[in-house]
Amino acid sequence: MSKKKGADGKDEEKIVLEYMETQNRPFSVQNIVDALQKENIKKAAVERALASCLAAETVVAKEYGKAKVYMCSQSGIELPSPEEMAEMDANISTLGARLKELDAEAQEIMALNQALKVELTEEQAAEKVAENEKLIATMQEKLEKLGDGSNLISREEMEKIELKLFKAKAEWKKRKRLANDVVDQISEGMNKKPKLLAQEIGLELDEEIGVSIDNLPAASDPTKKRKPLGRPPLPVIARAL
Repeated sequence: MSKKKGADGKDEEKIVLEYMETQNRPFSVQNIVDALQKENIKKAAVERALASCLAAETVVAKEYGKAKVYMCSQSGIELPSPEEMAEMDANISTLGARLKELDAEAQEIMALNQALKVELTEEQAAEKVAENEKLIATMQEKLEKLGDGSNLISREEMEKIELKLFKAKAEWKKRKRLANDVVDQISEGMNKKPKLLAQEIGLELDEEIGVSIDNLPAASDPTKKRKPLGRPPLPVIARAL
């Protein structure tokens, strides 16, 4: 009776046995069927192959209640000598230490990679450099227009200019208030709106010609001394001797 072949031409018993020897762990029948689906070996074929391997003592079976587990026979496995076992243990210890070193190196590389992700790329850095160079050139041009500082005005002149601006703004507010009061009184007597009356008499309003006192620089009276901040000095109390 000829043995049935698997998908690659091997007989089913050899395929099952080779798989179990390669994995070298316990299997149920269904485990083997699932693993060898690509070999097109059905459950009945696996059961026949296992029965043949059991007869040849290349596979052993253990029963756990209703479940049966199959594994390769370990009788043909050559056990290492005590010297070989010691050498393997030493090798495992060396490889374990090396694994820790590689893991530490991998952590450092991952941390560096995370840091590099937030850094600028070469293209972004080049764009930033060009942008800063353009800004420096603009600021340098402005600085050259200012000169070497010899034509700067003194503090006293600045205070004079600020005082002029302060007085001019105060006068502007005063005249505007007076003009508004006059227009309001006349318009009330004529029963007209102030804006309409201003148009009839040819009075130009700030808003109509696009000017505003708020657009001028802030100015305060530089002649007024500012009170120093902080707590007042404590009075000195003379102690009677």
